[in-house]
Amino acid sequence: MKSLMELRVAAVFAISGAWLLGTNLSAQTPPAVASRNVAAYVKFTVARRGLYQMHYPLMPLDRQVVTVNDIMAHLPNGSAIVFWDAVIQNYSAGDAAEVKLLGAWRPGTNNLVGKTFWLQVGDSVHSAFEIYLTGEAPDSRSLPVADVPLDACGPEAVNLVGYAYPVEMRWTNTAFAAAAAEGSAIIVFDSTAGAFRTSAKHNGRWSRDLVLPPGQGFWLNARGATNWTEVKPYAYP
Repeated sequence: MKSLMELRVAAVFAISGAWLLGTNLSAQTPPAVASRNVAAYVKFTVARRGLYQMHYPLMPLDRQVVTVNDIMAHLPNGSAIVFWDAVIQNYSAGDAAEVKLLGAWRPGTNNLVGKTFWLQVGDSVHSAFEIYLTGEAPDSRSLPVADVPLDACGPEAVNLVGYAYPVEMRWTNTAFAAAAAEGSAIIVFDSTAGAFRTSAKHNGRWSRDLVLPPGQGFWLNARGATNWTEVKPYAYP
């Protein structure tokens, strides 16, 4: 997977995520939101010049679109977001990517809800930035079962995906891990080490039991699977 090996970037990554019931938030709170269901957020602390795989696991609130201007307007110039096109096995180009130049995200219109992407943080005099992914926690009405389409599932092909629900999850506890074909692999970028951590399935067992924090993106080599189905892992909401 040549495209993975080209991403040799050392970074510092501190991630803490939680989905919250009600409105009793921490002292550093995200913007106020209005919701018919349970409002939630996932908090990231990202470093300048850092590189991250991110996934947006929340439902939209009073709007159907969440853009970089809604949640990352404070990031420094030079920051960028890129999406992966699994059909062509390459990164999306042109307006299907985002870059911040001269104080503005361009084009600033890509919807991040439900998407997985790479975030590159630009250089800055500030050492770290907080990012809040806000929305509604998927519930028994909005997303009792999540279906994630998978494309181009050849031996060397990858999808850039994330766990659909805003909770920490051990990879081996997912429905996909249990049903995955031999040779399937999950590849997570460890920003602290600046390296990829890989777990592959051989003889019915995964080589490593990776823990996915809320909002963590990762590469998935699915070996023949065309869909990833997960049932909501919590009883409420």
